[in-house]
Amino acid sequence: MMKQVMRTFATCLVGLTMATGCGVHNNVTGATYSAASDDVLGAMAKAGKAVKAQQGAMQLYVMPDNGPKPILDQINSAKKSLKFELYMMTYTEVSKQVADALIAKAKSGCDVQVILEAQPYIPVDPANPKPFNVNGPAMQALIAGGVRVARSSPRFVYTHEKSMVIDHHTAVIMTMNMTNSAFTKNREYVVVDKSPSDVKEVEAIFDADWDQKAYSPKDPDLVVSPNNSRAQILKLIDSAKEELLVQCEFINDPEVVQHLAAAQNTRKVKVSMMLSFQKRQADGYDPNADATKIFGAANLTNFTFTKTVTMHAKGIVADGKAAYIGSENFTANSLDKNREMGIILTDAASVSKLVSVMNQDWKDNPIAAPAGK
Repeated sequence: MMKQVMRTFATCLVGLTMATGCGVHNNVTGATYSAASDDVLGAMAKAGKAVKAQQGAMQLYVMPDNGPKPILDQINSAKKSLKFELYMMTYTEVSKQVADALIAKAKSGCDVQVILEAQPYIPVDPANPKPFNVNGPAMQALIAGGVRVARSSPRFVYTHEKSMVIDHHTAVIMTMNMTNSAFTKNREYVVVDKSPSDVKEVEAIFDADWDQKAYSPKDPDLVVSPNNSRAQILKLIDSAKEELLVQCEFINDPEVVQHLAAAQNTRKVKVSMMLSFQKRQADGYDPNADATKIFGAANLTNFTFTKTVTMHAKGIVADGKAAYIGSENFTANSLDKNREMGIILTDAASVSKLVSVMNQDWKDNPIAAPAGK
């Protein structure tokens, strides 16, 4: 075990300091849905998407509303094995509880494996320009606590996935990192998935990434970068007949914008998009500045930048019938070069809950809100 630890993180534990946050380099009201909305599932099936009965196999949690309990409960339920692939984990306050729970499980005899991104991207802050590795303290604590830790695979620009597999029978697919802001400030979604085929696939991807080997995903429910996420997300967008609700931290991929524009301008689908307001007061840096220009060029005007919550979630709902939730931002890097994980949801209760949250977020952040954008 120690040999594996030293091999996997020999290059990662240099110049490590602490930070929080996430980086990349990368009127919605109660809508009515007609029988035509069933075409979402039909279109997906015709395109090769095997729509499975997810009822009873999925449970959706919402951050910051639900707090750390759902994540801690899943970790604490592990008896023999726990596999966690993650972009970012800090080691203060709430996020420290997660790391400490993983350590406690390892010390109890559970085989705990964690893949962490070796060097998360953090935008340069003029007020604090010194480079740092946000994952450093958590990496060190996990290794010291007996958790088997591996560096992210160099096959990908970033391992931006956020997923967990417990005892080979439960997968947790998330939009959130393990940071304080994810639990206390961000809009995030967590899907607890007990579908056997999904769990098997998420675990197979983890095992391949642990061994730094290639893997071709096969499960039609999963949205996996760099393998199929672009096709899966475009397929979902193209399936919509009446309405698309979109929440994402970053949207600037030309092809995604093109398909959203086609939905609105050609098929007359109501497209409503919510992004995160992140304009930095100190120097005016705005990671979503290009989104405003791209949307304008595509005649997409029904969008807002949320301020009541930080929009770190990544989700799409098509006609209130099918949804995407996952780690993928709608950027070329995220779709084509990173390791990312998401899921296509058709579970009625989960999709309905997602629509309710998105509608409320829009109500709380109307289109007039982004003054200064």
